[in-house]
Amino acid sequence: MKVLVIGGTRFVGLRIVRVLAEQGHNITLLNRGKTKADLPSGVKRLTVDRRNPDEVGQVLESQDFEVVYDITGYQIKNLEPLVAALCGRINHYIFQSTCAVYAPSELLPIRENFPTVTEVTAPAGEETYALEKLQCEQFLLRMFEEKGFPVTIFRSPVVYGPENWMDEREGSYFVRLLQGRRILVPGNGATVLHFVHADDVARAYLVASGQKRALGKIFNIASDEAITIDGYIDTISETMNVKVSKVYVEPQVVCNLKRPIFFFPWERSSFYDISRARDDIGYRPLFNMEEGMRHTYEWWLRSRGVHGTRFIPGKMGYDVDLAYEDDVLARYG
Repeated sequence: MKVLVIGGTRFVGLRIVRVLAEQGHNITLLNRGKTKADLPSGVKRLTVDRRNPDEVGQVLESQDFEVVYDITGYQIKNLEPLVAALCGRINHYIFQSTCAVYAPSELLPIRENFPTVTEVTAPAGEETYALEKLQCEQFLLRMFEEKGFPVTIFRSPVVYGPENWMDEREGSYFVRLLQGRRILVPGNGATVLHFVHADDVARAYLVASGQKRALGKIFNIASDEAITIDGYIDTISETMNVKVSKVYVEPQVVCNLKRPIFFFPWERSSFYDISRARDDIGYRPLFNMEEGMRHTYEWWLRSRGVHGTRFIPGKMGYDVDLAYEDDVLARYG
């Protein structure tokens, strides 16, 4: 299978490339060429800014692909040049969206036909991201209806796993626990979170590829189980064989803090139904949280560790302020 991966040099995209390479597929990456990556041998690269229609058209006019995986589409202007260049020339285009597009729901699990966000209901801190991803979805589905553009959309919750460059996520808990720090927990720790392992997302791309019944559809791609905040932290500590001491902070206090102390959507439980993906495309997640976190921690110890983990307050992906956490612990712990 000849596959074009838009992105492909970090985290989910890189895990997809590795799975493709293991199965012997012909892989080409299209990106700006700014991110270094340890790519499997034989992977080709096209260097282009996807926002420039002339560049995209020139680069792709001589290329031939069966399937396209778009991991880095965040705005319609990122999509228009690619759709124009690829329409009528490919069999399948799979777009990575997010479960952040769903409106808050009291009913769980959340299915693909549930209401989506508006400017009022978008998650705090993710307003622009969620709304623009939703606009991308709507544009692509319109291209499917009007031009037969062969699109499938994946919505995923928070992704974890090896090669996660976002140190504010699981890596921050590895560091905190190895340093013997107490862990701040918003509320009573009972909020339910839903995750998915990066390799399960990668396998979803491969299993869906070329399936006509997937065209024009949206699929939730997530783990088949959810976990509470307490359970998440406990799983990490058990994986590391390190005892954990938690400090529970009242929700109103957390909301009024100047800096974030928890980097997942904790105000409301979330759980996403994956039965459509299971029934229509044969998606089967392999990792539960215990196995997935062990897999992730083993990679982290080899590849990053405490000294390779970066915390930069205010910077996306690295937004951890341990000094501020110490202040919160002193006041409320």
